[in-house]
Amino acid sequence: MTPIPYPPVPLSKVGRAAHDLGLAGLLGGNLFGRLALHPAVTEISDQEERGKLVNTAWRRYGTVNSLSLVAVATGWAGARAAEARERRLSPEERRLAKAKDAVNPDR
Repeated sequence: MTPIPYPPVPLSKVGRAAHDLGLAGLLGGNLFGRLALHPAVTEISDQEERGKLVNTAWRRYGTVNSLSLVAVATGWAGARAAEARERRLSPEERRLAKAKDAVNPDR
């Protein structure tokens, strides 16, 4: 059986960058929403108007969230397929990789 070659270093870097950008998009958006947007709209007295504003904002950010999830899942799947393969990991790294696999079932 012919071994599968490892991805070229630039491809690996792109995968890691996509993964990191995806995490930043998810974390940044959710932190902004929970810590800044939601408390700020409490200044709007009309609950219906407040709800419209928050829903519109989250709908607009939904594209970023979706792209971020795809980037995280793709980056992790690519790493697990090559550089984070079971046989290349220490026992501690294997445990961590399996825990991350459980959290990211898209793999």
